[in-house]
Amino acid sequence: LENATIYKHKVFSHKLAIYRCTTCDHVTDDRQAILDHSRESHDLILDESGGHYFCTECDHKAKTKGALNKHKEHVHSSQMYCCSFCSYSSANPWTLRRHTKTQHNTDISVKDLRHKD
Repeated sequence: LENATIYKHKVFSHKLAIYRCTTCDHVTDDRQAILDHSRESHDLILDESGGHYFCTECDHKAKTKGALNKHKEHVHSSQMYCCSFCSYSSANPWTLRRHTKTQHNTDISVKDLRHKD
């Protein structure tokens, strides 16, 4: 009973843990608060295997913010690149480059690809 009383005192009177955001300087003593902060401020969802950045437009998840941004740019971008030889188009310039190389036997630089109007 005495140990329980001491523990209760520690929980209510003292901070037992400090949670620091890995992206910014935010600090809290509340585990749920750091999880909420990570999700709301950085689009980062923390789970048992670490953190994941979740796409707001589909079910894709990425380990880094950069990988998520690349996914959004290539999958959800309204900017399309179109093939000069056929009607194929893609949001990803590297995919269009691979297409022209494999389908038309033409190696084209990504910087020379044209946007769909």
